Amino acid sequence: MEKKENGELLPLIKPSTGTFTLPTRIAKVLPETDVLVVGGGPAGLGAALGAAEAGAKVTLAERYGFLGGNATAGSVLTFGSYYTSAKMPSPTKQSELTLFPGDQGDGKPIIGGVLARLIERLVKAAGAFAPSAKTRFMVPFDPEVFKFEALEMLDAAGVEFLFHAFAGAIVDIDGVRGVVFETKSGPLVVKAKVIVDCTGDGNIAAFAGALFEVGGKKDNLVQPMAIMFLMEGFKIEKFRDYVQANPDQW
Repeated sequence: MEKKENGELLPLIKPSTGTFTLPTRIAKVLPETDVLVVGGGPAGLGAALGAAEAGAKVTLAERYGFLGGNATAGSVLTFGSYYTSAKMPSPTKQSELTLFPGDQGDGKPIIGGVLARLIERLVKAAGAFAPSAKTRFMVPFDPEVFKFEALEMLDAAGVEFLFHAFAGAIVDIDGVRGVVFETKSGPLVVKAKVIVDCTGDGNIAAFAGALFEVGGKKDNLVQPMAIMFLMEGFKIEKFRDYVQANPDQW
C-alpha cells in the first residue's frame, strides 16, 4: 500500500482502466510427456518422483531456477513434526530456553515415502537435523542443501526439468493439449497425457475450469503471510541469559 498526503491508503497497483488486445504470439511446442508436474515444491517433488519411479516419462516445470517452493524460496526452513503425540514432553520452566514448540510429542512418524527419503539425504549431507526430542521432532534444514538434494533425487529418477517457466495458461486446440509457460525464450507449450497441478494456488485447475473458493466462507479472509528470515552470528548464550532474565517475553 502507498500513503497519500491526507493519510488515505491506496493500492500500489491502480485499478484497471479497460482492456487491450495483445498481438498474436507463436509458442514453441515441446515433445509430449506422460506426466507434466507444474510446481517444484514439496508436493511437486513427491508427484514427480512417484510418477517417474512408476515408469512414466515425467517433466517438472518450476517458475524459479531451483526446487523446493516455499521450503526454499519462502525460507520456511523447517519441516513441522510428523510424529504422533503419544508421549508428550514434560512441561518446561518458563525461563528455560526452547527454540521449538513445546507441544510436539515423542510418538511414531505418520509420513514416510519421499519425505523420509529426502530427510535422510539432508541429514547425511549435513543439511538438516534429524527429528528428535531436542528439535521437538521438527526438522530444521539448510535451504541450499535442500535445493541440491531434491534436484539429485529427481535427476536420478530420470525426471526432466523446465526451470524459469511460469504457467500462464492451458491449451487444448487441434490435438495440442498442455500448459503454456512464459519463459525467457518466449512462450512454450508442454504437451502431456496427464497434468498434475502442484502450483500451490491451484492455478492449472482454475485455468481448466475447476470450481474453487478463496478464503473463509464467512469473511473471505485468507491466512496472513508470515515473515521468515535467516540470522547469522546468533549469540545463543546471551540470548539464553536474556530469556532467563525476562521470562515473560519468551
